[in-house]
Amino acid sequence: MKTCFPSLLGLLAILFCTLNATAQVPHGGHPYWDADLSATPVEHLPAIDLDALQAGDAVTDLVKSAPWRFGEEFEVDLGLEHGQWSAEQGMSVW
Repeated sequence: MKTCFPSLLGLLAILFCTLNATAQVPHGGHPYWDADLSATPVEHLPAIDLDALQAGDAVTDLVKSAPWRFGEEFEVDLGLEHGQWSAEQGMSVW
């Protein structure tokens, strides 16, 4: 029991210190500008073959030393010309 007391005390100290923690400091306010996004162009990416990915994952799951998939790589060629530029409060916004 003596060896558990310092660990328990440390855990309680950490818990006490995080009770008042927040992820973001609230400052109130409003967005820098109100943009109408209804006319903003939308780019659609290619569909993902989920069945093929799940079949590959089923094989990988059998090998316990193999890393898990966390994403799928595919080519995307989008640039600044694919967005919509606007002038907001003297600045160019994409």
